[in-house]
Amino acid sequence: MDFLGRHESMLRLSTDIQDIHGKNIMLYKGAFGVVPFSMIETYCEQLIEQGSLIRKKVRFVFVELAQNINRYSVERDNDEGVGFISICQSNDGYAIVSGNMTSGQNHKRLMDRLVNIASLNNDKEELHLYKRRLMKEGVAFSENANIGLVQSAIVACSRFYYESVKTDGDKYFITLKIEIKVPKIGNL
Repeated sequence: MDFLGRHESMLRLSTDIQDIHGKNIMLYKGAFGVVPFSMIETYCEQLIEQGSLIRKKVRFVFVELAQNINRYSVERDNDEGVGFISICQSNDGYAIVSGNMTSGQNHKRLMDRLVNIASLNNDKEELHLYKRRLMKEGVAFSENANIGLVQSAIVACSRFYYESVKTDGDKYFITLKIEIKVPKIGNL
């Protein structure tokens, strides 16, 4: 597997995670199949000390981003998508950061969707309306992945960040970051 050394954008991985100003509690790079996925999920559940609501939010976002890598990454190892996922912890909460390669064919439409999700500025009502609209459009171009990303933004109740870097040929490396804030005592 040449994933780690081949793509210049992977060199930015450390800065993508460092800008969270927290500690990286879990980082996985490679093919996302059933066995590594289950092991990572179990490991993450043991690391997250906050109450069950925060743990559920982190799990939901983590599962969605990991499934997107598994299903939609252009790079494959056998039948499994290749990418990275990280969970970082800070004083404010958690951030789930993922990255994987996408084809140029899907890139424009995916970027349009990401721009729309980010522009809704964490307005739950608008995000729900956008999700319903996507559900009505059908299943061409893996619409379900985009619906899951919208739902992740709804669940996280915070900003959704993305970045796209053109790599070799007609491919793009997409990085997604979703933050989950832990309410301060007294703000519950």
